[in-house]
Amino acid sequence: SPSASAPRRATSAYGAFSVFMQYYTEPEYLFAVPRECFEPQPKVTSAVLRAAAQGASGRGRGREVLFRVVYAAFALRRKTLVNSLMTAFGSQLTKEQVTQAVTSCGLEANIRGERLGLSEFAVLSAEIAALL
Repeated sequence: SPSASAPRRATSAYGAFSVFMQYYTEPEYLFAVPRECFEPQPKVTSAVLRAAAQGASGRGRGREVLFRVVYAAFALRRKTLVNSLMTAFGSQLTKEQVTQAVTSCGLEANIRGERLGLSEFAVLSAEIAALL
């Protein structure tokens, strides 16, 4: 389980890379590295993580759609998830179809992608894959 210093959903530190790390590894926060340890000093505190590889499920087409969904969700952070997904799937799906996919997962139509975790992204990507 992540510590209090690990990126949380809906923070600027949480993004597509956080989700991809959870997909491929079991990340574990170990300790912080103070900015004073670097030259020049960065404006942020660094951290050391242990990332134990795990067997990634959903290979093939399912993984491809999952990664498209995750990338789109974080590409336009200030937009709703539906609008962000339209940038990735708008040529293949209507806005009504994308909205239905989001709400059928039990999510609000106006939710932002940064509110979802890996499991929600997996369910949503399965819904979208079924429509493609």
